[in-house]
Amino acid sequence: FKGHTGSNIIKLSSTEGDGDGDPIMARVEIQSSSLVDNTGQNYLIENEGLDLSIDSCKFWGNDNPGIIGALGGRTVIRDSQSGDNNLTQGLFYVNGDGTSLIVTGICSVDDLFQANCDGIFNATCNEHKDTSVTSCDSSCEPVMKNNCSIPDCLSDYRELQLAMAITPGDIYIICPDTTINLDNSDDGFAITEPQTKIKCGKNGRHEDNCVIKGGSHHFVINTTNVGVYGMTFIGAQTTSIEIYPDTGETSSFSFEDCSWESNVGFTTFAVKDTESTKEENENSVVNVSNSTFLMNNAEGSIISNAGSSLTISKSLFTQNSALVGSLIEIESNIATISDVEFVDNAVGKGIIFVSSNAELMESRICGFENEATVDSCDGIIKLADSSLCANDECKRSCTSLMPCQVPQCFNDWKELLRRMDKSAGGESFVLCPKSRFLLEYENRPLYINENDIVVRCGPDGKHDNECSIIGGELQVIINGTASGVRFEGVTFSNSTDTSIAALGGSEASATFDGCEFSGHSGSAVIEISHSRHALIEPFSIEKPADVAMEVNFHSCYFNGNTVDFSPLVNIGGKVKVSETIFDSNMGSKGSGAITSMFHSSLSITSSCFLKNRGNSYGALLLVHDEFDSFSTDENFGEGNSISVGDCTSIALTEPSGVLTSCDKFDSVGCLAPSLDHSGDFGDTPPPSPGMSENAPTSVPCYGEDALDALYEKLRNSKGNEVFTLCEGLTIDMDKNGQQPLIVQESGITIECAVPSTCFLSGGNSHIVLTGSIENIAIRGLTMTNALKKSIDGTLQKPSSIKFELCDWRDNKGTTVVSINAEEEQRRRMNQNLEYENLVSWHGCNFEENISSEAIIKAEEISLILDIDSGSASALINAEGSNADIENIYLSGNDDSACLGYLNENGDCDSLSSTSSCFAEKKRCISRWSDLIDTIPKILVENEETTFTVCPNAVLDVSKSDPIEIKTSKTTIRCGNNGASTGNCVIKGGEIQFKIVDSPTDVVFSGITFTEASVAAINAAGDVNARASVIDCIFKDMKGAHAALLIYSGEVPSWQIDGRQVSIEDFSETEERSMTLDVEYSLFLANEVNLAPIANLKGSLDVSSCKFNSNNGTTIAGGIMEWYSGIMLIQKTCFTNNYGMLAGSIYVNGESTSEEENFSKDNEASHGECNDGLFLAAAEQYDGGPRGLCAPMLGSSCGTEITPTVLPTVAPTLPKRPTTPIPPSFPPMKCIQSWSELSSELNASIVEGNENKFILCPNISFLPGEDAIVLNPSTEGTKISIECPGETGETCLIQGGRRHFHILGKDVTVLFRGIKFEGSEEVSILAAADGGSSLRFKGCEWTANKGSSAILIYNGNVSNYNLESLQNDVESMEVQIDSCSFTSNNVTTGVIINVGGRVLSTTSAFKSNQDTSMGCIQCKGKESRLRLINNCFIENDSNMPGAVFLSNGAEMLLNEGNFGYDNRVPAKLTTCADIFSLAPGEECNKITCPGACSTFDAERCDAPGFNYPPISLAPTGIGNANGQLSGSSNIELKETSLFTSLFFLRNIAIALLTIFFGICAFFSCNKTHYGKDKKQNKSNESNPTSSKTESISSKDTNGVVLNVDEQVAAEQEKGSKGGFFARR
Repeated sequence: FKGHTGSNIIKLSSTEGDGDGDPIMARVEIQSSSLVDNTGQNYLIENEGLDLSIDSCKFWGNDNPGIIGALGGRTVIRDSQSGDNNLTQGLFYVNGDGTSLIVTGICSVDDLFQANCDGIFNATCNEHKDTSVTSCDSSCEPVMKNNCSIPDCLSDYRELQLAMAITPGDIYIICPDTTINLDNSDDGFAITEPQTKIKCGKNGRHEDNCVIKGGSHHFVINTTNVGVYGMTFIGAQTTSIEIYPDTGETSSFSFEDCSWESNVGFTTFAVKDTESTKEENENSVVNVSNSTFLMNNAEGSIISNAGSSLTISKSLFTQNSALVGSLIEIESNIATISDVEFVDNAVGKGIIFVSSNAELMESRICGFENEATVDSCDGIIKLADSSLCANDECKRSCTSLMPCQVPQCFNDWKELLRRMDKSAGGESFVLCPKSRFLLEYENRPLYINENDIVVRCGPDGKHDNECSIIGGELQVIINGTASGVRFEGVTFSNSTDTSIAALGGSEASATFDGCEFSGHSGSAVIEISHSRHALIEPFSIEKPADVAMEVNFHSCYFNGNTVDFSPLVNIGGKVKVSETIFDSNMGSKGSGAITSMFHSSLSITSSCFLKNRGNSYGALLLVHDEFDSFSTDENFGEGNSISVGDCTSIALTEPSGVLTSCDKFDSVGCLAPSLDHSGDFGDTPPPSPGMSENAPTSVPCYGEDALDALYEKLRNSKGNEVFTLCEGLTIDMDKNGQQPLIVQESGITIECAVPSTCFLSGGNSHIVLTGSIENIAIRGLTMTNALKKSIDGTLQKPSSIKFELCDWRDNKGTTVVSINAEEEQRRRMNQNLEYENLVSWHGCNFEENISSEAIIKAEEISLILDIDSGSASALINAEGSNADIENIYLSGNDDSACLGYLNENGDCDSLSSTSSCFAEKKRCISRWSDLIDTIPKILVENEETTFTVCPNAVLDVSKSDPIEIKTSKTTIRCGNNGASTGNCVIKGGEIQFKIVDSPTDVVFSGITFTEASVAAINAAGDVNARASVIDCIFKDMKGAHAALLIYSGEVPSWQIDGRQVSIEDFSETEERSMTLDVEYSLFLANEVNLAPIANLKGSLDVSSCKFNSNNGTTIAGGIMEWYSGIMLIQKTCFTNNYGMLAGSIYVNGESTSEEENFSKDNEASHGECNDGLFLAAAEQYDGGPRGLCAPMLGSSCGTEITPTVLPTVAPTLPKRPTTPIPPSFPPMKCIQSWSELSSELNASIVEGNENKFILCPNISFLPGEDAIVLNPSTEGTKISIECPGETGETCLIQGGRRHFHILGKDVTVLFRGIKFEGSEEVSILAAADGGSSLRFKGCEWTANKGSSAILIYNGNVSNYNLESLQNDVESMEVQIDSCSFTSNNVTTGVIINVGGRVLSTTSAFKSNQDTSMGCIQCKGKESRLRLINNCFIENDSNMPGAVFLSNGAEMLLNEGNFGYDNRVPAKLTTCADIFSLAPGEECNKITCPGACSTFDAERCDAPGFNYPPISLAPTGIGNANGQLSGSSNIELKETSLFTSLFFLRNIAIALLTIFFGICAFFSCNKTHYGKDKKQNKSNESNPTSSKTESISSKDTNGVVLNVDEQVAAEQEKGSKGGFFARR
């Protein structure tokens, strides 16, 4: 809230009440907000009766009576800052009885208190009855204030202003990429404390982009010894920098690597006269170095010096205007100007103006294209005598500047633009080798309007000179009639709209020779048209009226561009493409490489089109009419693909889009010469002498048979050579006395043909660097097991070394990398403090190295480390060196030295993560930004990766997006032991962590989560995902949906249309969500919408946790379940929690178990279930929740939150792939026959990737005798076979012995929407390993014969005899979702599971006949079965049960399943639902010992099988004894049932039960009196069995084998299952 005037900013008032006259105490929270520069008659925030909480807020620069006015209610303020306010009363004001103001954290700096009250201003007023006069008494109550702290870096005006007040005379770091905006009336920053330093970023670099913009001034300096580093000053209205030197002592003012741009006013940079003597002024020195003055407009002079000595060096003045003054005006004292360029400026009286009282010492200054507007002197004006200047007639001299040399090459984008704008054509512009032009959003493109403009990379225009134009929206625009334009060897990358807009007319022409275009997004890479078009869809563009220009591409390379239309778009122009490669590009709406249309001419020769992807058209799309021309010759294409259609090469269409022809490429190989990194294309050049014959086709290399030649050529090299090692080469330094590689000449490159596949191993050293050597590159090597120093360098200046994509692992010795200047050079450098030896690392890794001194050791070296993963801690000893360090990752290294160093001033140079320059030996993370940057870069599938948060660290999420975890075996822990006592806090943000996809073994250990506004953890993975939360704390979540949210759908924001989110705002997902285990964790003082833990269709296991003082405003105070989630809650305590529907646990489904839990002093506001588990009824009503309240049986809260110490696992860096992985573009057309499907599956599967195959609907696929075998050789391969048909459309696979046979390791297969019919042996043989999974969604099996419809068995199947399938090895996982099995006539079982894991949900088994083992048979100790909401109807079995389990098979879940009229042999059993064979027993025609469990649902809700209810028992009520399915015998308390029919129905059920029970008792006594009455044991060991039957037997402990004569009638037709079979 900024700049408001009037009364209050925020005013809170209570309502009249809720009908009883009691006020409603609404709660209002103000968090992390700023109230700045407001003016008013009342308090900024006024509370008249509400519950107000103010956290982490800032009150700066306001003019009010006070910050907070507490006039009623309750106000709490925490962790807030007040500064630079003008307050007429006090910080706070309290008035009124019963008003509560609690201040737990406030700091105040530079506040003005007019009433001398810097605390709570109290006022009490009373009206005297006799006089009706009101009198007031006031007092000031002090408050405890905190010390104000400042953030690590500053990002706005007030932060910097208050930081200067809080810690005066300090170093102030401006956050990179920060713009501090000042109002034009702002006076800027007054710097009054000595020793003040202001830096852009921690290193004070201009490239970190710190800007102060606007205002009348930027800095007004009135002190001594001030330094400003890397800042940009823009748009000052009066003076940017104004300095008043303190001449009483020696002082200095330094401005280094700064920039002044577009400032106006009288002067840009002014040093004022303080009326001191010349001697006093000479005590003060102002130094400006390595800086730029650009496009400033001054009424007087750009720099004016009247009160100090002035030094300006290594700077540039360009495009400035001082129309009545000069660029530098020296009124007094000595000025030293050296190495300064003045280019393209306009001045009134000279570039430099020197008064008669001043002295100029200049060297190496020059001018170029400057203009003098008033005085004819465009050089240095020197006044002879100031007394002779009456009437502007001064005696003066004019000295011309030495002309600046025209730059040999350009490395600055703005300078290139300036020179291009001034060009009249016929000019060449050379880009400096290795120059990188980084175009930001505001950078304009290069406009070319003149003829014969040439832009070349390096003097010879070669691509390997490495000139890059990077980023920006548009990079080059060619306009008008500009002809003869050429670009040679330039790399264009990463534009976001279009790289080259060739918009000239028919007279214009341009050529791109040897150029590269890569990484572009937006609409196109190249657009050739007379005027720009909205490139939306090829056939939506109107035909242009004018012909466009001619553009030629020769020996160019288009790679990795992903654009909306096509990489090269020609609309009405003339295009010639020759010897050019288009590789791995994508045009999402056009073609994958070139689209040409409308009056266009296109000629393509000797070019290559590789792995490009388009939408409906191939690598080339030609939209032709009668004016077009097209020719192609000797072009090659391979691996191109499209989303829809068949033409992947050259598609010719009519303007309407109708395909007229599809032409093929006519060359058998690629004839285009490759650029230096474009891959293996074209003919193989003969190897050079001594080189390996097995070199890659495009790069000659040294192999194992050419090592002698490598050493000899490197030893004798004169420099400027490339030495390429063959892929897979290992040079063993210990073998045959091999010596290190010695580099002693400049321009040497040692590289690996395929990065990370070449190894230097053993020996004392791997590479020795010596002498003055420049432009050395070591690229793509892995160096291991050196005994002393892997890299040993002793350099002379100048030297420059670059390491790229290198790895150092398992090296031992004093250092891994040692780079030092020679001793004599170090002495010279200590005198002038210049570092001319530069060593840089880019994309390198250091892992598991051991050194006695340091991993990297440097002396008198400029280091640049830009390593692409990890955080900013490094094992580096860089004594006396200048280090530029960003994004370093060194993992698992060990050294005995300090992790940083102290320079001679005692300041830490940021080489470690702590202020003392010493970090822990074990790497840990202390900032959220480090964690969010590290996790996506390090996670590798199937490798254990641990991220350790530093103890006592607070990771502030703020406005960051959540960290997504999608990789298995990921652990995030607090400290090395993962215990909550380490106090690792993750604070703030909306969602802090989100689990997605299918990761398992994800662990959070010991973390404290707080203040998330939506959820701390959103467990959004699919049904296969699993995560654990161990010894964590969740507290102070205010307004979140939940602390832990299991939900895989789209999470709504915390408010919708101004109202609080409710459970109805969470849409039910189609698939089940993931599993979450929570142990030994604490949930404390959370105020959430749903519940602290909300389980929406997932699986939840909570053990040994505590829930205390939580508030679930719409559901429950502890845990809630919705959408048929599954929960097990045990040994957990719930105390003092509040929920709307349940005080502790709310269950909306039927799949929850609880054991040994304790609940006390909880409250439910809408019901009576305070301390129990509330099981909701199927129907609710407005008067309150309806259902059952089951009390928790734990006698006390004995839970101890015991930290679980996890094993320490060091983070593991990803290993780079040895070869680039091409993008996978699976075919999207539909398949029309079994033979075509078999062929596609054999030929088109990309192993290790996802592969999708679509069957055409309404077609019958006839396998015949040949089943399709899916057997990928690469782990992780995913295959889906799907039918896309709408309702009524099917994909039918019919007949044959078998349909599919699935093999392999760690494979994933999905069948969707397919009907399997008429197999003669088995439809699906699922024989992959235990790490594989098979899923069926919406499939049908009908009329199949043979052994079974699905057989799951990890082994060879020689026959289908179940007895022969003896296998204790784990088989694959099979999920069956919304499928049906009808009228199958199989001999063994519909589904046979031997050692696998089966989950069946919402599926139907109906009218399956003659099965010996029922619908589902599970066998073996590894077999697991979960059944949820399935239907078993009218099936026949020759053994007990529709489901049969034997040989140790385990039923893990039986929930919501329905059985009706399933028939089993009456002579053998009465069990028609689920039968578990007794251990060690076998079934025969007479006996079958075991236990029976029944299906518990009242109706079938499987799709297409909506059978009506057949039971009177209400859903969720339990059995007649009041026992919940799967739970202990506990007392049930009904809530709100007396107003419904539930109560009467329960009475009826109870009376019927008693009646039939009495009858059965007398009948049984009469029939069996005197017989053996020994009670058989039920199968109590199976906790998932519901309604278990125990039937007596004289000879066994199993089911009765021979039944009485009174069931003879039933023996003839078989017993009925489901409800009618229960006794």
